Amino acid sequence: MDYITKDLEAFGNEYKKTKSNTPEARQSYATLVEESYLKPLISEEVIKEGCYYRPDPEYHGDEAVYTPAIDEAFFAADITPVDSMERIYQTIGVNF
Repeated sequence: MDYITKDLEAFGNEYKKTKSNTPEARQSYATLVEESYLKPLISEEVIKEGCYYRPDPEYHGDEAVYTPAIDEAFFAADITPVDSMERIYQTIGVNF
């Protein structure tokens, strides 16, 4: 899981270099992570199906309870490794 966390951090740092912090950019990034990074790990049986990576609704959206800074984006992930009873829930902050 540490490997996945570091990969996603590096992936996010590259992505944000050319993007603004808009709802569309956040959603596009989350979709890119799911399609380009998580799906291959599911195919390789590293993580289980049903995982997700999306803009954190506590920070973004109509019912957000926190107000991020203008350059901050937060993402929520739920990832379960294969052959594990543990699930990894993660909130990730990205500065654009």
